Amino acid sequence: MKKNQIVESLSKSISRSLLTPPLAVQRKNNPLFKIVNEWLTDLSRPSYYEKFRHIETLRNRIRQRGSTEVFSDRSESEIDWIIEANSWGCSWQWLSLFHNIIEKMQMRNGIEIGTCLGFSSAYMAMALPKNSPAELHTFEINPILCSTANRVLKQLNLENVNVRNQYRLHEIKKTIRSLQSVDFVFIDGDHEKQDTLSLFQIMLEHASPNAIIAFDDIRWSMGMREVWQTVRKHPRVSTSLDLHRLGLCQLNGPQKRRQQAYLPLFLH
Repeated sequence: MKKNQIVESLSKSISRSLLTPPLAVQRKNNPLFKIVNEWLTDLSRPSYYEKFRHIETLRNRIRQRGSTEVFSDRSESEIDWIIEANSWGCSWQWLSLFHNIIEKMQMRNGIEIGTCLGFSSAYMAMALPKNSPAELHTFEINPILCSTANRVLKQLNLENVNVRNQYRLHEIKKTIRSLQSVDFVFIDGDHEKQDTLSLFQIMLEHASPNAIIAFDDIRWSMGMREVWQTVRKHPRVSTSLDLHRLGLCQLNGPQKRRQQAYLPLFLH
């Protein structure tokens, strides 16, 4: 599909989504809703993609087996595995939302559970402030994906990402404890109910005021649906936004009463 066709299709989807009443009503007094609405407007502008073109160019090169830097010293089976992994995860549209949130809320420390090839890490790392200490710590259990993510991030000249070949809860907890605070979290791990809830609890213990926690695939299974229901009803969650695929929650936000919204977006 050509770029102009993608933009046209996306614009139609966005136009329908903007009619959803909860965000339209609450966007004036809720910082997270406001950022999401601004992001929807950004997506409708073809020029917005240019900000991330270099990342997507590399992603496409991997898809077409054209990145010699990433595939160097890999066996054929490993290359096939990397290409398959490249089809997983969120599209640039979803990842640009994370970028906007981190950038506009001036977040400094991020945690990602499930690195894959590092493209989601790249979108988040690009948004971190350049003139102060800021870092993204991303966890991945598969060593091939870890080393590939490091190569991807090196190609993109991103040095503020720490890729960790770890996944056990005590290892993640140890890393988080070493940080002063955690401002943004993206959980895209094994999608098991208890593991995901345990990760959420760990993040609650160390999250900064007004931190954002994002969950991928909240409708992946009955277990993930139950995770999202538990998260959005948690007493420390002041704002929750269900985007159908993604779930966003903000802790201890500025509003006096809990705010929840459902905005179904059917992006890739």
